[in-house]
Amino acid sequence: MEYTAVLRGIINDEPILVQGEGTIEDGLTIGKYDLIKIPDLFNPYILKAMLITGYPNACASLDDSINVFKGSSYTYQRKLVFNNGGVLQMTAVCNLTCDSLESIFTVKGILKCPELTSSEPIIETWEPIANNKLSGLFRITWKTKDGNFLSADAHSIYSPRNSTDGQPLLHRYIEIQASIDNNVLSLRQDSKLFHSLINLQ
Repeated sequence: MEYTAVLRGIINDEPILVQGEGTIEDGLTIGKYDLIKIPDLFNPYILKAMLITGYPNACASLDDSINVFKGSSYTYQRKLVFNNGGVLQMTAVCNLTCDSLESIFTVKGILKCPELTSSEPIIETWEPIANNKLSGLFRITWKTKDGNFLSADAHSIYSPRNSTDGQPLLHRYIEIQASIDNNVLSLRQDSKLFHSLINLQ
């Protein structure tokens, strides 16, 4: 499945605008994003926590877990609280038409971050809180060039159109690779969905 993405908003009182596209297939999401406007003191690697992790429908199930996001449009809200005091809030609207997903992300907040190199794998937990509503929580940690870490707790409220009635507590494992070249951010995400402790390899 192909997707398009637009992320816009205000960070550090400056506009941000990112546009991209990619593919989603059996747990693997690959995309390229044009960094059109990036605020000062904001590192584009932070977008790992907003753009590519924003496709819960991309997960491949490792057991009998049912992914309620597949085959349907969905929306969600996410709040990222950073260990250096920064806070970002985001809304996402992901509309599925035929075999294409159109995603629009709107973000606002304050975050001044150091130079980043890579991020650690993520495990997010999905907890049903009402029919057609899930609470999601993960922590993402980036390595910095000075040898320290920047981390954020991501709190999400997902609203899939498919029913979540009777769904167990689920977890998704997310591993992201990223690179930047000529103001183009390349992201590759491998994501797996499961509800019991298993070997992820």
